[in-house]
Amino acid sequence: MHAPASTSRTRNGVRRVLAALLLTLLPLTGFAEGTVGFRDDILPLFRNKPALERFVLATFEMRGAAVGIRISGAAIPGLSGARIGPYTVPVDWRDHGKPVPATLTIYTTQIFYDSHGRTLEGDLTQAVKVVEQVDSISVDPAR
Repeated sequence: MHAPASTSRTRNGVRRVLAALLLTLLPLTGFAEGTVGFRDDILPLFRNKPALERFVLATFEMRGAAVGIRISGAAIPGLSGARIGPYTVPVDWRDHGKPVPATLTIYTTQIFYDSHGRTLEGDLTQAVKVVEQVDSISVDPAR
């Protein structure tokens, strides 16, 4: 005996939603945290926002290593081990008379490229290069 057409359509709709959800969430398992150098790796990302770079350097003293998202080889084989933003950095906020411990988060925009130099969107498994630039920052004082 066959299910009514409306039940069959509902099942197909649920299957599509589940498939889309899985395709969206599966790549997230390929990312972890990894440290990067602030001066060597993060400061060059401010090239598009020199005023923001000056503000960050004048306002915060870096107290530790910056941490970004580490790309897993299972997620994007061509970028295995690469780090991307957002980056978090423990800082002393110097704008309050005495240093205030805080966390500086540096948000970036990434553009992924394949081996032919074409930009990629959606499926990033063929990416071999990523270019980042700073988008914005946020500061969270330690509690």
